[in-house]
Amino acid sequence: HDWISEKDNKKSIFVTSFSTSKTRLIRLLFLTRVHRSPVNFAAFKITSPKRIKLNTEMAAMQASSFSSTLIPTKVEQDLFDICLATAALEGKGTTVRVAGGWVRDKLLGLNNDDIDLALDNMTGVEFGKSLQTYMKSTPKSSNVKTNVIKANPDQSKHLETVTAHFCGFEIDITNLRSETYSDGSRIPEIKIGTPEEDALRRDLTINSLFYNLNLKIVEDFTGRGIADLENKICSTPLDPRVTFIDDPLRILRTVRFATRFRFNIDPAIITSCHDEDIRLSLSRKVSRERLGKEMEGMLSGRNAHFLTCLKSFHEMNLLPLIFTTNLFDDIPYREEVTPERWATMLEATTCLDILLTDGPSFLGPLISTSSKRTSLLASALVPFDGVVSNKMSKNKPLAESFAVLQWSLKLKTRDCSDIAIIVGGLSRLTDLADSALQRQNDPLFRVDLGVLLRELKDLWKPCFLVAASLRLHSRTGGSVPPNIETMEEHIEAFKQLLNSIDGLKLHNVWTLLRPLVNGDELKTILGVSAGPKIGETMRAQTLWQLEHPQGTKERFLETITSTDK
Repeated sequence: HDWISEKDNKKSIFVTSFSTSKTRLIRLLFLTRVHRSPVNFAAFKITSPKRIKLNTEMAAMQASSFSSTLIPTKVEQDLFDICLATAALEGKGTTVRVAGGWVRDKLLGLNNDDIDLALDNMTGVEFGKSLQTYMKSTPKSSNVKTNVIKANPDQSKHLETVTAHFCGFEIDITNLRSETYSDGSRIPEIKIGTPEEDALRRDLTINSLFYNLNLKIVEDFTGRGIADLENKICSTPLDPRVTFIDDPLRILRTVRFATRFRFNIDPAIITSCHDEDIRLSLSRKVSRERLGKEMEGMLSGRNAHFLTCLKSFHEMNLLPLIFTTNLFDDIPYREEVTPERWATMLEATTCLDILLTDGPSFLGPLISTSSKRTSLLASALVPFDGVVSNKMSKNKPLAESFAVLQWSLKLKTRDCSDIAIIVGGLSRLTDLADSALQRQNDPLFRVDLGVLLRELKDLWKPCFLVAASLRLHSRTGGSVPPNIETMEEHIEAFKQLLNSIDGLKLHNVWTLLRPLVNGDELKTILGVSAGPKIGETMRAQTLWQLEHPQGTKERFLETITSTDK
């Protein structure tokens, strides 16, 4: 045995090499103490007269797995000891592994309280019962409550799973498995599998790592999981075409994970998404409800960055499939939305992203968690501005932005309505911004601005942000100014509009502006019963009050009675 060790910041690498009669095998054990900061894989170096080249050796060893160890916390180790004791009760020689996310996050120096256990020769239900039996036999005689979650493919739960809240962790327990997919469904036929089969069926190599509790090592059966973590790459265990045709939802998960960890997406994945079979599989196999759930995660999930997700989808040419109402075509596509319009949307959303994070200070009062989410979603739907949908509601065509969100992503009606209102109000708000300085002494400017604000209500803030980003884009051609001063010059009109809203006291005008005369009083004064005339007069009263902010009830009554006569 040759033993080479180099220490760096309490991290050590040990290389053990040995020969067999047929082939030379090299096993690498990374013994890594995981602290709060991410592991610096680049710090590991091998200095040896043998000049072992990791990449060359790994490429040649398709049959062997890359093993690394990590150090669980005391609480985690206590949990793992209980799991091993539970498995020992059955006497089957069960190997217990932690699968996926917890392993990935530990190697990245991140905390994760969700632990997925994978068993090689027991079902989750069997293990759950043994866990309860074992805990009752301990000195503290703890009672662990387990729940059986039935398979639910729409939630990506293809196998019956046992869950438990234990030692401060949320635990899912299943057996290792292999999956076989039919052509028309992303719901697989499941069989008990080997660790290799279980790893290869997963969406990404970084999610295919196992921590073997029995051996206390990390197992990389794809041979690329550790390397992809090191190189910050999202790649599939198998050929992307195989992985995505089986379950095309994995495409969206890839984008979400890449964004969450700020990893790059393997170019082979980008290329595969242009394949018509994969595109057809995405449009047919993945429910629109599931697409909407993934989209929400990209908007407001952990470490979400919606712009990055949109850019990835654009590279994959998937925006026309995700945002569409043509749900019955083989390859859905809206002719009204050209590739150029999608590209312009991305440039404008880039401007919006900068305004939300590093924009001029006068935008600060408009920015909140809610307005960020709403403005980003609205910005993505701007390509549909002015497009009339073939979908109807109460015999009237819907705005295409509403229809896309309702039919394509199955978002809540409130979200659909809000985005349609924002997109529909962009041009009017921009026109008012452009005329704010010239019309500052025009009483009707207050009317026009007040009417729009009453229509937008709280949505005026995200509408303002999107409109400002579109102006910034039009002035810069998508090349965002390097400093705030230049940026502010390009959207000076919107700063003036915001000053006008303050100066004209139009904040919350949709709630603060109360009618001087109610409907019942108008019936008596005008001598009419309820009907269109009352509604018209009430609307006229709103306009009169916006034009005459100091007007009184008596003055308004004089106006309507003289007008009526």
